[in-house]
Amino acid sequence: MLRLMIILSLAILPAIVSAAIPDPGATGTTAMATTLASAADDAPSTAGQSPMDADYRPASAVLGLTGQQLPDRRDWAGMRKDTAYFAAYQFVVIGVLYIVPESVSGWTPEQKQNFSGGKWKDHIRHVVWDHDEWYINYILHPYWGAAYYVRAQQRGFGPAGSFWYAAMLSTIYEFGAEAIFEKPSIQDMIFTPVGGAFVGDYFMTLRGEIQARRQASGKTSGMDSFLLVATDPLGALNNNVDRLFGKNASVTVLPVFGPTIVPTTMHNPAFGDSAQSFSLSAPMLGVRTTIRW
Repeated sequence: MLRLMIILSLAILPAIVSAAIPDPGATGTTAMATTLASAADDAPSTAGQSPMDADYRPASAVLGLTGQQLPDRRDWAGMRKDTAYFAAYQFVVIGVLYIVPESVSGWTPEQKQNFSGGKWKDHIRHVVWDHDEWYINYILHPYWGAAYYVRAQQRGFGPAGSFWYAAMLSTIYEFGAEAIFEKPSIQDMIFTPVGGAFVGDYFMTLRGEIQARRQASGKTSGMDSFLLVATDPLGALNNNVDRLFGKNASVTVLPVFGPTIVPTTMHNPAFGDSAQSFSLSAPMLGVRTTIRW
């Protein structure tokens, strides 16, 4: 699990580096990093509000305790794309771990050869109290819970919705990619969303302060750019993927169980034509990700 989380963390390094290094062609002592669209571009905004108001709503307002009826600013389409990206990242990392040496992945050739859907099913049926290192359970998991929480806040879902979104992504991770390697962890499913909500609230306050400074000065320092990415790593990574494939890219993630239909094109040189046939692949367990742009 540690290796999987480290690789997920390393995946956002290009976004952090590109955010923290000012553009040489920009004027002034700092530059606005284009990577940081996640800081404001995908967040629902309202004219006349301060950056803090547009970026964060207190729990009392979201839950209706103030008696104020707020408009629904939730970006459902953006949230679906974020979730699809998250699911795809997990299995991309698993694919990388499968082909790298055992010294990197910790997965022996025997484990690779003997892996089956039955093992995954056995893992998800036996939730355990794990014995991982303390910093994995009580630092890394709350940090990634905060990343999920902030991503939902950036999509306008408020504290309550963001907490449940973090809980959902934590569950997907525990019973999805991680269950290939080990059994789901009780602590992880508790401390990821709960710790993530507390850390995420602090991150949202920090982001609001940074955006207020940016509005006042018209520019963003390298440290502020770094902090914006560090407090929303999934948004920064998703933003880079969007830049690669285009903002209008659509992502579909579907589970694959058992054999699948494989199209095959047969060419006939004698007649100069071709025909397509279909066959069944070997049984498999995985995820099919489709990106259209």
